[in-house]
Amino acid sequence: MRRAQGKSVAAPRSDWCTPVNVIEKLEQFAGQVLLDPATNPQSQVRAKMNWVRPDDQLDPQFVVREAGEYRKWMHQDALEADWIDRLDINPSVTRNLIYVNPPYGRAENKAWARKIAEQATFMPNNLAMIALVPANTETNWFHEYWREADAICFVRGRLKFLGAQHVADFASALVYFGGEPGWFRTCFGKLGVCIEL
Repeated sequence: MRRAQGKSVAAPRSDWCTPVNVIEKLEQFAGQVLLDPATNPQSQVRAKMNWVRPDDQLDPQFVVREAGEYRKWMHQDALEADWIDRLDINPSVTRNLIYVNPPYGRAENKAWARKIAEQATFMPNNLAMIALVPANTETNWFHEYWREADAICFVRGRLKFLGAQHVADFASALVYFGGEPGWFRTCFGKLGVCIEL
C-alpha cells in the first residue's frame, strides 16, 4: 500500500492503496479479511482488524466510528508483532484471511518478505495469507516467497493503486500461503498467471 509509485519519478505520497479489482478478488476468496497488518485509514480493504504504523496519524473519531461497525484500528508495528497470536480466529469460518500490501522499497521489501514468510509458517489450517508485492523475481527477498508460498499470481500488466494518477512502474504479484491453492487460482486467475508451488 505504501511507496508504490505512480511514475518513475518520486511520488509525493507513500500511501497508495490496494486497487478495487484486487479487493474484489480478496472478497471472493474469503468474504472478509481478518487482519490487514500494513494498512492506512484510506484503505478500502475493509479488514476486521487494521494495523497502522505507530507514527501514522489516526483520528480517534475515525477509530470509534469504524470500530462500531466492522473495523478495529490500532497502532502496531507489524514487523515486531506476532500476527497469529493477536488474531481471534473463528473456527467455524472456512477461510480466515490475512491480507498484506506492505510498504515498498529496498529495505522494506526485504524486511516484509522475511516477516510474511515467518508468519506463514505458524498459520493454523483454517487461516490463509495473501500478500501483494512487487514481482522482483531476481531479488533474494522475493525468493523468501518462492520458498514458503503455496501459489503465486503474477499480475498481467501494471496495477493502478488507489490514489495514484498513473499505473505503477513495476510488475506485481499476489503471493498465497494456505491449503487451498486451487481456490486461490480460481479467484485470482483472471488477474494474471497463477502457479502452484
